[in-house]
Amino acid sequence: MKIFKKTAAAVLAAIMSIGTLSLVNAGVDDLPVQTVDKTWDMSAHSVYPATENPIYWDGLYVEAASDKQPEFTGKYLKTQGGANVISFKVGGSCNISVKFKSNKSTANEEEARGLTIKAGSTTLLDGTLINNKSFGDDKTITANYTGSGDTITLTPVNGGVSISEIKLTFDMKLNAKGDINGDKNVNKVDADMVLRHISGLDKLTDKVMLNAANADCSGEIDIADVVWILNHKVGEDVVVNSDINTSDGVEVRSESALRDALTAEENDDSKNKIYVMESLDINSQIKLSKGKQQIIGVPDSNGNLPILNFEGITEVGDNGAGIRISSQNNVIKNLVIEKANDNGILIKGESAKNNTVENCIARYNNDSGVQVSHGASKNTIKCVYSYRNCDLATFGGNADGFAIKLGAGPTKTTDENIINDGKTTYIDCYAWENGDDGWDSFDKQDQTNWTYRVDYNNCMCWNNGIVENALGYTDYVNGKPLDENMTFIRAFKKTNPSAYNTFVTQYNNGSLCSRTVSAEQYYSRLDSLLGSISVGSASVNASKIVENWGGNPNGFKFGSAYTQNNSERYVKNCITFDHNKKGFDQNNSGAKIWAENCVAFNNNQKNYELSPYTAYQWDNIYGWSGSNSLPKAASGVTVSNPKDMSQNETAIRNAADRIVNYAQNNTVVPSSIFTEIFGNN
Repeated sequence: MKIFKKTAAAVLAAIMSIGTLSLVNAGVDDLPVQTVDKTWDMSAHSVYPATENPIYWDGLYVEAASDKQPEFTGKYLKTQGGANVISFKVGGSCNISVKFKSNKSTANEEEARGLTIKAGSTTLLDGTLINNKSFGDDKTITANYTGSGDTITLTPVNGGVSISEIKLTFDMKLNAKGDINGDKNVNKVDADMVLRHISGLDKLTDKVMLNAANADCSGEIDIADVVWILNHKVGEDVVVNSDINTSDGVEVRSESALRDALTAEENDDSKNKIYVMESLDINSQIKLSKGKQQIIGVPDSNGNLPILNFEGITEVGDNGAGIRISSQNNVIKNLVIEKANDNGILIKGESAKNNTVENCIARYNNDSGVQVSHGASKNTIKCVYSYRNCDLATFGGNADGFAIKLGAGPTKTTDENIINDGKTTYIDCYAWENGDDGWDSFDKQDQTNWTYRVDYNNCMCWNNGIVENALGYTDYVNGKPLDENMTFIRAFKKTNPSAYNTFVTQYNNGSLCSRTVSAEQYYSRLDSLLGSISVGSASVNASKIVENWGGNPNGFKFGSAYTQNNSERYVKNCITFDHNKKGFDQNNSGAKIWAENCVAFNNNQKNYELSPYTAYQWDNIYGWSGSNSLPKAASGVTVSNPKDMSQNETAIRNAADRIVNYAQNNTVVPSSIFTEIFGNN
């Protein structure tokens, strides 16, 4: 066995050394493999004219001849006969049921219509044998599939049919393709397991594992599956483990139980570790003022984090924050923090040190997702998603994804040890579509503490500070359903519930206005339908919100005019893109920067706006689709123009899409994109 381990490692290394060999072609071959129960409800797709060729939606692929194009009608996927073949892939044994009817409105004995269901070339159900005219009400047909990894096709017979639902019900729990050990990762460990199997030394016998091992869906487990896994791996991604031992603390399942646990005696360690077992509605701020307290969410069997919903908070300012940390050595972990009336998490004050926020999601809060300020220092934010936070009072202007500002560090000093000891550290953090910047380290003139050092490692941000996101325009023109959790959207709902319900219906079915409408026309439609909301003493409609918008569409903002010139920013493996202003922004400050493995692209004003800074490191800096103002070089350092890495743009955008998907499913997974494009350095 030891000899084989060396051999497997050598084979694995040899395969990796030949580079990535793409086994994925465009079209049907690129479909994701369905491995869990799934329903395609055609009413969930917006009305869409017959113009797209072919149609690809949520794992379905619909062939479309130029003269016979299908369309979504708001209830059905309306086909135009055998020219419109619907395809999807399944990973194992399942039942396939389809609800449909004839496009005809009256019976015609000559044209009884049906669907043929095939798995690859094998017919599971012959549509010509369906003795039903399929007009009027929907008819349900069911086929049983017992294979692994085939492409399933649905072909209309004898003319067009309208499909309202396709449903998959699996006979057993399946792992995703390539995930042999079921840890929700696809990586070198899985590739090694396939190598052992095909070498005959560690044979896989479990049906679920065997199904996952046939990663390329060829029907055979061979070396091509190893290559597939290495080309589609999720790096070293780690999903939060739902199997958590809670015996060393107290389990809570209600807000009152959580508050009781928080008031435990300081010397009672068993009660200072609090496990949140399910999602909770929280009606007033959670305060961590004693120190050494841990609030840890216990994910469900699918890895979904419990949600702390702070929508019940009515206080404003600091008292409106969801979780307020003012002491030392606290931990917030494995939680979704949402809808607070100020920051999601606020770490504030000189006593707020050595705290950790880990594996959390901060979203839909009425200020920054996570803020560190006013002397708080030595804090670590790790594996946190912060998105769609947006404040009403300043029209987006304060709600950063991550705010390390207003003096997040020690009092005025030149002592390098104090500066380094008081740093704020971000690791594997992601910020998108917040009202203001992705990251902001703004300091003011009248502070007593200063944001001296901030470290950013494996961090990424995109599309922040844009009003089109906050009012739903971007999602609407992209055919997505309304995100009803967004701050301004919730405000309209509260003020005008009747009109709001009409708005939701029209938004989701695409009848609100054209999907290609301009932003101004969209806002005008909102004005006429939703009216106004109160912001402070003012009454504002959607157009007025746009007019007063205060968000700064920047990625990483490194300071202000009052940033101390001996401040330091360490930036390694960081990516920023799609901001209306700047990717990496000095924001009127000048200090020291260490930059390694950075990417900035498609930021409209500047990718890199760092000219007042002095670079003490400038290695592997990349950028495209944007201009630059670069820092000056310290002694022995060369500052060169960013190199083009645009061939990786698709991979970066795909990584961002995966992160969004994880967040929407209340799961946190650090991205492998940094390893993918920068290697392991």
